Amino acid sequence: MFKYKYLHKIFNREDTSTYEKAKNDRLSSFGAIWLDFKMKPYKFSGEFQLFFYNHPDMMKKAETIMSDSEEIKKIARELPGIAKESYQINTLVEEMQGTNEIEGVRSSKAEMNEGLRKIIKDGAEPIRHKSLIKSYLNLQKTKIDLLTAPKDIREIYDYLVYEEIKERDKPDGLLFRTDPSELAGSTSGKIIHVSTLSEQSIEAELEKLITFLNSDMLPQLHKVAIGHFIFGYIHPFYDGNGRTSRYISSIYLRQILGPITALSLSKACKDNLRVYLDAFANTNSFKSAGDVTFFIDSFFDILIDEQKVIIADLKEKKAQLAHIEETLTGNDELDIKEKAMLYLLFQEYVYGEFSEGLTKKEIIQFSNKKIATDYYFNKVKDSLLAKKAIKITKQKPMELTIEAAYFGMAN
Repeated sequence: MFKYKYLHKIFNREDTSTYEKAKNDRLSSFGAIWLDFKMKPYKFSGEFQLFFYNHPDMMKKAETIMSDSEEIKKIARELPGIAKESYQINTLVEEMQGTNEIEGVRSSKAEMNEGLRKIIKDGAEPIRHKSLIKSYLNLQKTKIDLLTAPKDIREIYDYLVYEEIKERDKPDGLLFRTDPSELAGSTSGKIIHVSTLSEQSIEAELEKLITFLNSDMLPQLHKVAIGHFIFGYIHPFYDGNGRTSRYISSIYLRQILGPITALSLSKACKDNLRVYLDAFANTNSFKSAGDVTFFIDSFFDILIDEQKVIIADLKEKKAQLAHIEETLTGNDELDIKEKAMLYLLFQEYVYGEFSEGLTKKEIIQFSNKKIATDYYFNKVKDSLLAKKAIKITKQKPMELTIEAAYFGMAN
């Protein structure tokens, strides 16, 4: 099968003729797909117009992403109510922690989980990362409108990360930065690009990027990958570019891949951090001569790897919950209402990483009328507490979870 050879890998200081021939062949080939964007590599005097090749392996990767997305959506649709809610919370926690971790922003999964639960269950405000949590929660619940103008990017930035940005690094122009900004593109923190665009040029380039993303000139997956690179190259802010870019990419990915895959982008990039950063570094290099094929391929690889993890995890959890349901059904020491409550608690226990428990309201809501009133809730709760099958994790509002030892499971 045809294997695309990336220009930066062909480059050899000892044999420049081979590289020059390959580069000239790429630039003059009918198969090159040219983009209306230019790039000036770091520490290089020349400028290149961006292009890529939609080679067979890239097309196969795009097909795999679409196919795996449908499988993920199918499995997710079949999840019972509490399992679905718990898995969604867990996905958001991983995603928000991932996007912060890539940028070295201090946060923890426990902190994100607590903030999400405060908003969802208590209607309260988290102490930290409030805007980040609300932004991702909103993106999970609904398809957010696509970008229409550069001001939309600034609005996303303000709501998503502004409160976390140090005062000296906040935008000093009308919408964006006015001075040069550096992009680090390797795990060592090595600078690979310095954007010297004026604010006026930044706005013009972002306008062009939005038009590109909303056009029908290329498949959506390709546009998102290319747009992700271009946003990083434009670098409109001093700080917060990565988090803003990944969120914008997730908005567009959600349109075609659904919320689970789209809201796993940052986690995927974090889990494949070297691949992610190397994709920027090598594409920014003069050796690539404006060829973004490597970045698209790397972006697709990152998505595919994460989708495989998601599918395996969902299948494992589904099998685990099915076994638990079978075990509960065959337990003669429990009545039908006790089994109903335990099945709900097990959904949260299996699909929610932190297993903080369920409230009375949630148990009554999702019990399919088996536990329809406060009276039956209290009766079943007291019976299961007496049997040490469940425990109270929180008093106000009361939250319950399973007592793993009762079922011979590790906590």
